Parts: sequence; C-alpha cells; structure tokens
Amino acid sequence: MNNRLLLTLGFDRQRLEFAIRTAVAAGLALVVAWASGLEHPQWSAMTVWAASQPVRGMLIEKSLFRGLGTLIGTGFGVALVVIADGSIPLLVLGLAFWVSLCAGAGNLIHGLAAYGTLLAGYSAAMVALLSTDAPDSILSFGLDRLLTVLVGVSMALLVGLLLAPASRPNATTRQLYLLSARLLHLLAGQLQPRSPHTPAIQGWLEKMAVLEEQLQAQSAGSISAQRHLRSARRLLNAQVELLLWLRSEPNRPTLTAAGITALQQLADSLATAIDPERQRLCLHDARQQCQSAPAIVQTLLARLASLLQPDTDEPPSRPARQPPVILHRDWVGARQAMLRASALILLLGSLWWLTDWPAGPYLLLGASVMITLFSTTDNPARLMRFIFIGQACGALVALGCEWLIWPLGESSLFQLVSMLPLVMLGALPMAHPRSQAGAMDFNMIMLLLLHPTQAGSESFSHSLSMALAVIAAPLIAMIAFRYVFPTNLRQRSRVLVQMMLHELQSLAASPDALSRHSVWQARLNHRVLHLLRLYQRNNADTGSATSGCLAVLDTGQSIFLLHRLQNRDDLSVREQAMVQQALKRLSRLEQAPEQAGLGLRRCAHLLARNARSDIQPLSRTAELLLAHRPWFKTSRSPRN
Repeated sequence: MNNRLLLTLGFDRQRLEFAIRTAVAAGLALVVAWASGLEHPQWSAMTVWAASQPVRGMLIEKSLFRGLGTLIGTGFGVALVVIADGSIPLLVLGLAFWVSLCAGAGNLIHGLAAYGTLLAGYSAAMVALLSTDAPDSILSFGLDRLLTVLVGVSMALLVGLLLAPASRPNATTRQLYLLSARLLHLLAGQLQPRSPHTPAIQGWLEKMAVLEEQLQAQSAGSISAQRHLRSARRLLNAQVELLLWLRSEPNRPTLTAAGITALQQLADSLATAIDPERQRLCLHDARQQCQSAPAIVQTLLARLASLLQPDTDEPPSRPARQPPVILHRDWVGARQAMLRASALILLLGSLWWLTDWPAGPYLLLGASVMITLFSTTDNPARLMRFIFIGQACGALVALGCEWLIWPLGESSLFQLVSMLPLVMLGALPMAHPRSQAGAMDFNMIMLLLLHPTQAGSESFSHSLSMALAVIAAPLIAMIAFRYVFPTNLRQRSRVLVQMMLHELQSLAASPDALSRHSVWQARLNHRVLHLLRLYQRNNADTGSATSGCLAVLDTGQSIFLLHRLQNRDDLSVREQAMVQQALKRLSRLEQAPEQAGLGLRRCAHLLARNARSDIQPLSRTAELLLAHRPWFKTSRSPRN
C-alpha cells in the first residue's frame, strides 16, 4: 500500500506498520498457545496487544513489567480464591483491598513500572473472578493465566526484536544539548562586565517541561538509558536553579575573559554535536577556567560532565557521588485513586453478591481494569467514551464470530483459524486517527469474549449477557471518574499547586527546614516542570502558570533566607521577632497570601533600614505574593 493511498484513507503509515506487526505477533501467540494446550489461548494474543511497543527499548521494558505484574497479580488472585473458599463477600473485600492498593501505588510510581503495578491489580481480578465457576481448579487456572501471558510476551519480543526499529534517544538528547548550549551562551553573556538586563525565563521553563516528559518516554530498555535519564534530570534541575539565580542576583560576579571564552566554546561544541570527545575536552577546559565561578555555575558544569560520559550498560568502576533524583509524587491522586477503586469494587461486588448475576464477575473485572489502568491518564472520564465505543464494536465482532461463523465448523482448529482474520483486522483501527483512541479496547474485548476451546458450551443469551456486562464497565468507570474525586487536567494542575503551597507552609513552620533545602528544591523544580506540562497539554495560559511558579520558587528561597536570618546572632530582638512573625504568616500562606506578603514586606523594610545584607529577595517575594493573590486563592477551591 503506497503513501498516497494511505494518506487518502487517513491512515498513518508508521502506525499501520506497527499495528500490522503487532497483529501478526498476536496471531502467532494465539496459535502457539492453542497448540500448547492452554485453556485460554486468546489471553496470549491480548498480551501481545498490551505489551507491544513501536521501538525495542520500550518493548523490552514493558514486556518485563507485564511479566512481573502478571506473576505477582496471579499469585495474589490464586491465594485470594483459596482463602475466600467460595465466599463472594470475602473475595470482593480482598479484591477491593488489592486493586485499590495497586491503583494508589501506580499513581505514585513513574514510567513503565507504574504499568506493571496497575497490571498486578487487575491480573488478580482476572484470575479470581473468571475462576468462580470452578474454584477447585484455581491452581491450574492461575498457571494457565501465567503461561498464556508468558507466551504472549515471548511472541511480542520475538517479532518486535526482529522487526521493530531500535530505540533512538538521540533526538531528545540532541534537544537537551541544544538547550544547554543556548543556556551556556546566555550565562556567558550575563557574567560579562556590564551584562545585559535580567533574562526572562518563561520560555526556558516551558521548553524544559517538554524535554523532561520526552526523556521519560525514551529512557526504556537498558541500564545506560536509565542512567542517562537520571543524569538528564539532574542537569534539568541545575538549569532551573541557574535560571532562578540569574533572575534573582542582579549583582552577579563576572568571569575572566578566558572563562567566558571557555563557556562559549563548550556551548558551540554542544550545538554541533559532531565530536563527543571534543565536547568533553571543552567541558574540561570550562571547568578549569570557572573554578572561581559561583557554585551554581560549577554545579551546572558537573551535571553536564555526568551526562556526557560515554554510554555503556556496564556501571562505572568508580562511580562519582551524585545527588539523588527527587521527583514529584502525586500523593493526593494516589489516595483518591485508592478510595475510588475500593468504593467502586465494593459497590459492584455487593450488587453481584445480592443478585447472583452470572455476568457479575465480568462487570467487576471490566470495572477493575478501567478504574486502575486509566486512573493515571489526564482526563479518564473523557477517555471512557472512546473506550466504550471500541469495546462495543469488539463485543459485536466477537458475538458475530461466535454465533455466525463458528457454527459452520465444529472443530476447535476451525474456530481458531476463523479468529485469525479478525486479529489481523484489529490492525486497521489502531492506525487511523479517528479510531485509535478505542482501538486497543476493540481488540482486547473481542479476544476476551472469544473462547475457541469452549465454543458452543453456553447459550446466546449468556454470551450477550457477558458482552453487555463487559461494555458496561467503561460507562460505570466514566461516572466514577467524573463524580468520585473528579479527575482532569485542570483538577490535576490545581492539586499540584496546592501541594507546592502546602510544602511552603510546612517549610515555614519547620525549625529544621535548612536541612531539607536540596531535597525541597529538586522536588519543587520537578513539580514546576510537571505543572507547566499539564498547562501545555490543557492548552491553557502557561504565562500565568509560569508567573505563579516563579512566585512559589521565590517564596521558598525567602523562607530559607528567613531561617538563616533567624539563626544569626547579630539581629536585634525586634528584628528576630519580625523574622519569626514573617515565617508564621508564611506558614498560613494558602489561607492568607495577602497577610503573608504584607508581613514579608514589613520585615524586609525593617532589615533594610538596619542595613542588613542579602534582604533584596525578601522585598521581591513580598511584591510577588501580593501580585499573585488570585493565583494562590484559586488553588484553594479546584473545580472541574
């Protein structure tokens, strides 16, 4: 199929190639699992669709976490069925605990490890709920689940490693080098005598936010890639701190001409990216020439040195001590995901127990998948609409195959062969922009409802009931995501702002805040980049977000400055009292930002009258707090 025809039909060529490759692997997994005598060969094909990735690195890592998640979830599911011993209430309570625990943990963990954690939750549900008709054979059922997943992972890896392109992190790394080169040119200009005015940093932070997200997506598949991600995050953190320093230090020290030249040469070598050895030589020269530069400049160069080390899967013989990578953890979202998942499972489980509806386990299973797997997405309620359409189409195709095609032949081989064209058909919606959002669920539900080894054992009404129960799950999940702790980009943004303000308040009230400076700064920098990315994905005004984030960053620096002043012996009793009063008001920043700003302003004026040094940041922070009162107050009452 040529490019012109693909464009005419609206298909994406690269996406179609990946979808066809995945469909072939799914068909192979289906045949291998059936030939191996596994009871649910369709689960192997489902695993291929879930594990496959466009590039090898992500394929390897996702397959690993899918295997681990399935192993842990299957083990818990088997143990739960044995302990419950036929008691539906006990089974439902156990699932509510486990699924909610996995949903909460999955919202705290970053990368594909989060996927494995969420998978462990609904894998237990699949084993426990689909074995309710034959609880005595739970061990063989659990083993069948595990083996089918391993077959699917193996086929996905086999086809993917043969045909998928290698991971190419160079594109994002190149952007990181270009950004670093521009920042070094800016730094060189700012450290010259009679340097230009303080630079605006909004555009810099927005570019860093995009880069941070891209680095996470392209870091899978090897030890060196993960080490590269950690080094890149340390560099981004140092770049944010450097921008803040350039913004907050009007009387910056100057560098020698040799230091300025060394920084510019390093920037040029990073921009060309032709000779890595030359980059390292330029970096070495810059570090030698900038030994008398401020600590923040030396930190930036040290983080660049860590990033420019040659890539290898072997750990360095003498690893240099590196600061830990501190990331934002969505504790609020995790708690809400846990409560939402447990409430929904208990509600649907109670309905199943009271009505003894045969399709109840399928409804509960579908809800378990929806409420966990999609709890980490930006707007799960909106996504559920597309998933419902995809699942409804998949259920229709499954019913048509089971009751229109399978009656034409009695052997399980015929039924298996008749499924293969449908598996290949699943590649088409995966490659078209209009159907892509629900394509995965089309394939998953079609395969879930087709049992080539058990065809004809149930009536049409039973099959229809199961199909309706499955496709009802996204509708129920949509209601839960919309009305039980509503989740969308705007809500996530406001919760993130609340978390930053709460941390500022705790720092102002904490007597040992100075010991947490580096950890707080790294976490807040990452939260700032994450918040800006949320605003970008929501097509919101990033200008207001950047301004608010800068106010938060400046407030944090002022809090630490106040703590340092509080520890000085040369302050008068009145000055000490004013510093303590400013900290006390900052500890109620979210409730009363205006009073916090006024208190900080009075404190700065008193210290200025007494000719105290290094108090200019306090005056700037006071004005920022007063200017951004609406931004702080908006964070107190998030709306959908």
